[in-house]
Amino acid sequence: MSDAFYRDLQAVVNDVLPQFRQGTVVLRRVTRAADPSPSTVGAVVSTQEWTLAAAVPKDVPKKYINGTTIVEGDLMVVAAVRAISPAVDVDPQMTDVLVVGGVQRTIKAVKQVPLTGIPVAFQIFTQG
Repeated sequence: MSDAFYRDLQAVVNDVLPQFRQGTVVLRRVTRAADPSPSTVGAVVSTQEWTLAAAVPKDVPKKYINGTTIVEGDLMVVAAVRAISPAVDVDPQMTDVLVVGGVQRTIKAVKQVPLTGIPVAFQIFTQG
């Protein structure tokens, strides 16, 4: 498939997915100081937040449960590439956290859909 096809599909997901959202899902990225001095290591330098166009979080389907990283009771959130606020493309990272309905959740895995090339959406797996 061509890049144009996946860009078009990404635009469709960016338009349609917000229509199915219930509640708020926020991706939070905290940048910490890399200064090696003991007084500043780990100090928060900045925090960024994006409100995601995300479908309702649901229990992880059994096909993704591997018994180690992803376990029964974890959640999966399907998110569009383009955030709602601010309206920019977002690439979720394992070091980010997801705030679902006001509850901060650790990200356990992020799966780009499709796995390579231009992302159409992301499956974000969090602890339940």
